[in-house]
Amino acid sequence: MVFFKILLVGYLNNINSDRGLIRYCSDSLSIRLFLGYDIDEELPWHSTISRTRGLYGEEVFLHLFQEVLRLCIYKGMVRGKRQAIDSAFIKANASMDSLVEKEVLEDASAFVNELEENSEFKTTSTRK
Repeated sequence: MVFFKILLVGYLNNINSDRGLIRYCSDSLSIRLFLGYDIDEELPWHSTISRTRGLYGEEVFLHLFQEVLRLCIYKGMVRGKRQAIDSAFIKANASMDSLVEKEVLEDASAFVNELEENSEFKTTSTRK
């Protein structure tokens, strides 16, 4: 359960590296509370994240992660839409009606791919 909670934190905070994710979770008291870790307890090693992902396999892991997101949406913890805002000020002639929100469940596979690309421990087999 902790594994999916850590990945959920990474997804919602756009942290796509195992090291960065563990560092972020370690430094936040509220996230430690969410994960069930006390202030003096060590979180799992960053390599545990990628190795656990590898145990599931890419297809099963993606399905399980999407199911976790689906449950969060159902319980009202997550809205189900993503929106990004760039901080650069550029004068534009754009309609607010043209904004497109990404579906969270569809975006999960991109997050999983980024985690795998940034992992020091490749979990997918390159053998055929």
